[in-house]
Amino acid sequence: MNASGYMPLNANYGFIFVGGDYSTIHDEIYQNTIAHELGHGIFKLYHPYDVYNTPERQTNNLMDYQMGAT
Repeated sequence: MNASGYMPLNANYGFIFVGGDYSTIHDEIYQNTIAHELGHGIFKLYHPYDVYNTPERQTNNLMDYQMGAT
């Protein structure tokens, strides 16, 4: 299962792509993706590798790519 989303910094609207299987919308993957995208839009948070030059997918930070979040 994979979740992905898009929400620019400072945006009013974002998108979560669920792949047509809406029964899994409550899965942890989707919850993390939604929180990750809201972090971009509401709180203006960046990915840690953009700010601290860390490798992608190497931290437990919600803003790092993990569990399908983008």
